[in-house]
Amino acid sequence: MTDPQLTVDARGSACPLPVVRAKNALENIRQGRVVVLVNDPVAKENVSRLALHMGCSHHCEQEGQGYRITIDKPGGHP
Repeated sequence: MTDPQLTVDARGSACPLPVVRAKNALENIRQGRVVVLVNDPVAKENVSRLALHMGCSHHCEQEGQGYRITIDKPGGHP
C-alpha cells in the first residue's frame, strides 16, 4: 500500500487558516505527504514552521505567484 498524498489549496486564505488546514491534513494521516498551496509569504513561513514543529520534513518551491510546500510525515507519529 502506498502512503497517502493530500493537497490543501489554501491560496487566497490569510493566516492562520492555511496553517490550520495543513495541521488538520497532517493529523488525518499516520504517514504520507501533504502538499500545501499558498500565495502569501507569511503563510509559507508559518506552514514551514508547522512542519518542523510536527517533526516532518518539508520542501518549499515558488509556483507561479504562490508557493508549493511539500510536507512528508514519517511513520510512527500519531
